[in-house]
Amino acid sequence: MNTLRYTAALVLSAGGALVGQSVTTIEPAVTPIHAGTESGRYFAAAGDYKVELRADGVVFTPYLGARVARNQSLGWRTVSITRGGEALGLGTPRAGVVSGTRFEIHHAGVVEAYDVLESGLEQTFVVSAPPPGGGDLVVRGAIRTDLRADSRGFAHAPITFCDSSGVPTLEYGCAFGVDAADGRIDLCTARDGEFVEIRVPGSWLETADYPVTIDPLLAVVSIDAGAALDHVDLIRDAAIGEVMISYVRAASASDFDEFAQIRDADYSNPTTVFADLSPDRSATATSVTMTGLPQVYVLVTGRDRAATGGGWRIGFHTRAAGDRTFSSTWTELPQETAGHDWRPVVGGTSFENPGTAALIAWQREPSALALGHEVDASEVRVRTLEFAGGAPIVGPESQLDVMGPFVPGDHERPTVNKIGDADRPWFVAWQRSDLTQAGGGDWSVFSRLVDAAGAVSWAAYGDTQDSLVGSHRMMPRVAGRQGRFVLAWTKLGAAGLPARPSQPHGTEVWCNRVTWSNMNGAAIRWEPEPLHVGGANREWELGAMAFDEHSLSHWTVTAMRQGRHGGDGSIHATRLGHNGRVVDGHVLHPGLPGEENASVGSVFDTNSDDVGFVFGLRDQTGGGAAFARDWQHTAAAPPTHYGVACTPAQIEWVDQTVLSPGSQQIGAEFTYVRLAGASVQHAWAILLIGTAPAAIDLSGLGLPGCHAYVPVAGTGHIGTRGTNTGLGYRTVQLAIPEEMPETVLHFQWMYQVAEGDFDWKFTEGLAVELVR
Repeated sequence: MNTLRYTAALVLSAGGALVGQSVTTIEPAVTPIHAGTESGRYFAAAGDYKVELRADGVVFTPYLGARVARNQSLGWRTVSITRGGEALGLGTPRAGVVSGTRFEIHHAGVVEAYDVLESGLEQTFVVSAPPPGGGDLVVRGAIRTDLRADSRGFAHAPITFCDSSGVPTLEYGCAFGVDAADGRIDLCTARDGEFVEIRVPGSWLETADYPVTIDPLLAVVSIDAGAALDHVDLIRDAAIGEVMISYVRAASASDFDEFAQIRDADYSNPTTVFADLSPDRSATATSVTMTGLPQVYVLVTGRDRAATGGGWRIGFHTRAAGDRTFSSTWTELPQETAGHDWRPVVGGTSFENPGTAALIAWQREPSALALGHEVDASEVRVRTLEFAGGAPIVGPESQLDVMGPFVPGDHERPTVNKIGDADRPWFVAWQRSDLTQAGGGDWSVFSRLVDAAGAVSWAAYGDTQDSLVGSHRMMPRVAGRQGRFVLAWTKLGAAGLPARPSQPHGTEVWCNRVTWSNMNGAAIRWEPEPLHVGGANREWELGAMAFDEHSLSHWTVTAMRQGRHGGDGSIHATRLGHNGRVVDGHVLHPGLPGEENASVGSVFDTNSDDVGFVFGLRDQTGGGAAFARDWQHTAAAPPTHYGVACTPAQIEWVDQTVLSPGSQQIGAEFTYVRLAGASVQHAWAILLIGTAPAAIDLSGLGLPGCHAYVPVAGTGHIGTRGTNTGLGYRTVQLAIPEEMPETVLHFQWMYQVAEGDFDWKFTEGLAVELVR
């Protein structure tokens, strides 16, 4: 391999940039009504609320975010329907789902229905025939809520429910009556203690065409502090051209729900395909990937089951690529030892080197007392999911941290490369500290390889022997394929700080290029590279990483400057080249004072050669939104041939497969200039390299019709590369250094027709634009 060199004296063009695509707001799509795990309970959700539906009533819960300690719900149960004070015989209610967004409770002669709308939950009572008796019809519902609303008499006006601070939260809207002939009447509602009543005038009922519908709307009033999407992640299906986005949403600090959407490649046309909305479980994280063969989405989530006496558990949801039907199916991973499991991550395999397995890694708190907090002996565990036979087979559980020299230790925040290969192991990293040291020791980064059978490498990679000793290295992230990885982490100076800080925010962000694919071999690593340094505040937190699966040379690292730690809420993306050094960096989101970045997911798109990002934001009150955007590398002009060759042989710019055009991105390693069609063996071929074209007639040297189209010396000349091996084609690899400015390079092959012969042939010139 030859690394391309250049000199400071050359006049080269200015650095390029990534091309930013438009930003798409990720709105929660309607989640259809579906059965919960408990019999008779159904759930659904829309933009700013969720609802639980049962035969004995409904519970409406707004998404207010973690700013509120517990759910601010409102429950409705129909207790009576009377006419003229006489109760109608409603019988035993029967309930069921009519469609994806409609739920009905059937009483004798009355259908109580709920329609899940984006604007709110529409409640209707349909009276099929004139009810017996005379006088007004009154629907009476029992309200169960911690919210407050003043009692009042009948009025055609909404009833507003407020929280304990008097902030309007929910609204039971104005009611209307509609008959079969579309005759309409304003209806009055009243609030009396724990009851709400709707009154329909008897005079209108006497002249109405049946069926008659009573129609109020329950809606969220205040959502300015609660719609944030957290723990966001995404994966792209290269074959179909769609993305799955997973996220967590908070109804309150004690109730987090998990969701997954599938969208088209441009983030349009969202469909909710998975959700868990039960208030009995609270999601702790989501992570998503795919397997290459068969193509299966793998969504891994953590759940807190403290509300029902359980602990933290890890489980997964899978679905075939292209399947947009809704399902809430979730399989909990078995536990081989007691404890509480959380912080799950999952790695899959590339569509281009398809594998049949996925790897789940997570953190375990082994103590039975660990629920709600971490202990000093956390563990990192892994399991494989094997899809070769269709349905996933769960592999045995392995503990990664028992084989190293730093036992006992504390092991937290695992990470795994999202996209791997069928024939290569995954790279699993985590932060750990040596508990044999006073105060628990510094946090450092530790890692192992795990293969598709669940075997763990004997060798381990750690950072304890490099120049970063004496600081905390936390919150690792990793990306890569084919044994080529970049590992990133946050860094915090240990001097004057308590040992083992509980939060992973650092004053700096660093990374390390690592080559490691042999389960029995050691990792080969480059020198650590600083990405963000010099900050005085512990503002930096790492997001996700992505790997360019075509160049096999570029990584993208995202980092967040958290506002609560003195940052500006901005999100930064840094692209690295094959040496693990910086190619360029850009701001994905500029941020606002005090703004928080919930999380960032990213993945490479093999169809468009861009990197997709999804990121969730929180403002100072806990509200916020989520966004998606793609960043495509600067497009380079295709390589151009010029001049007239004195040989039928061709000069070509190719990648490492010798089958397709090579990368023109600065930082690419597997770029080759090929001489094709020259059927010579052991004769010399020399590649001329320069920064400008030339047109030197070589006829006077006994080479009629031949020209040198690249300067052979002086201004514009960079150098030559020679080779005398190969039959039919010759290649020179030119690894482009990250420091290379944007420029156009010129190449030309000259070669001997036979070994030792002065009969040299020259190809056309080739101009190749290199961009960032």
